[in-house]
Amino acid sequence: MDYLLHPFTSDFMLPGDITFDDFVDTVDHTYVKRHHLLYMPMYGILLLVLRKLYEKHVATRLAGHLQIQNKRKPLLIDARLERLYAETKHPDQKRVSAYAKRLDMDERSVRRWFRRRRNHDRPDLVNKFKETSWRFLFYTVAFCYGLATLIQTPWFWDTSMCWTGFPMQPLWMSIYYYYMIEGGFYMSLLYSLGMDNKRKDFYEQIIHHLATIFLITFSYACNFIRAGSLVMIVHDMSDVLLEVAKCAHYAERRRLADNLFTSFAVVFIISRLLLFPRVVLYSTLVESLLVTPPYSGYYFLNVLLFVLQLLHIFWSITIVRMAYDMLVVGVVRKDDRSDVEEKSSDEDDTN
Repeated sequence: MDYLLHPFTSDFMLPGDITFDDFVDTVDHTYVKRHHLLYMPMYGILLLVLRKLYEKHVATRLAGHLQIQNKRKPLLIDARLERLYAETKHPDQKRVSAYAKRLDMDERSVRRWFRRRRNHDRPDLVNKFKETSWRFLFYTVAFCYGLATLIQTPWFWDTSMCWTGFPMQPLWMSIYYYYMIEGGFYMSLLYSLGMDNKRKDFYEQIIHHLATIFLITFSYACNFIRAGSLVMIVHDMSDVLLEVAKCAHYAERRRLADNLFTSFAVVFIISRLLLFPRVVLYSTLVESLLVTPPYSGYYFLNVLLFVLQLLHIFWSITIVRMAYDMLVVGVVRKDDRSDVEEKSSDEDDTN
């Protein structure tokens, strides 16, 4: 299995003449080992099993208790329309007219069928609630565990302690489990992409999950776990609010969903645009240099964190626009990644 760890070389990832062979456990201390990363996929499998059990035995009942139901209109099964749907899912007016004439149907019925057919390709409401409530549960548990662990560490209160004795820093087992759980969670999301309902942002999800897994594994192998643990806690705090806001939206608790989304927007901006650059980036860029001169791993990690910060700025702009629409205009524009079902004024039950 060592060939799986070949990209994680000492020359690139560690400063000076230090190698991974120097990380030898003692009676009092345990150190980071590259082979720990091979356990992360197993944590992912365990979390995937727990998710399926939760969705089957808890989330389904919770959806019923909240009166979340699928309200789709029945779809007329027509092989001719299916063949046309395979050609294009969004026919323009010219195509609609041609289809209606060819199939001896009125244009309104053709448009309605295509709209309902597109809706059937989207995840149904109950399944979306089950997936979202699982993410809410995980982020809540991960955030509470991470916070309870980090408040006991010296680097939570003084970020310069992230680099005291670096890179020969002992591994806190609580931080080890924090890393394994977080990395395993994103691996479980990657495993389940083929089983979950395919969303519009399917490929974006793959890129996001792979990038997150790469950041977690790279920071662990470099023994950047102290700074890495701060990165994870900063991200988890806003994710909790986002997922519970979605749950409230699916349950049609509009006012609650709006209030939760507003809270999410505030926490996201504070955590990603203020805390992240002021605390984490400052520590990795400046405070780390007080202990060790720049080296390949230093540059690589900070480039990744800067890219992450650029994404934070992009997402913040999107969130502010959505919050403005909700609070001022009264209508939230639909995100390109949205799986909200299409509705129309001509929707009725006469079909």
